[in-house]
Amino acid sequence: MDMIMNGILLLLGIVKGCISQLTLQEWGYLLGIVFTLLRGIMIWRDNRNEQRRRTEIFERYASQLAQRGVRQAWKKLQQLETRPPSEPPKK
Repeated sequence: MDMIMNGILLLLGIVKGCISQLTLQEWGYLLGIVFTLLRGIMIWRDNRNEQRRRTEIFERYASQLAQRGVRQAWKKLQQLETRPPSEPPKK
């Protein structure tokens, strides 16, 4: 256990020594990397949530249309597929 603690303290000491010698430009670069990574993660999560929402809507439409019949469901799904994303669905 003491060996692990000594290793952690040594690692922290090395990190502290390296960080204290950074220039302002290097700090700015590291800060930019951190913000870029955070932004990338946020965009990835937003895209994943949006795709899940779209899939849920599509599954709901498909299940509602399947109850009415296969031919009507197929026509409705084709309309949804050809419609631009900004246009609201036709009922």
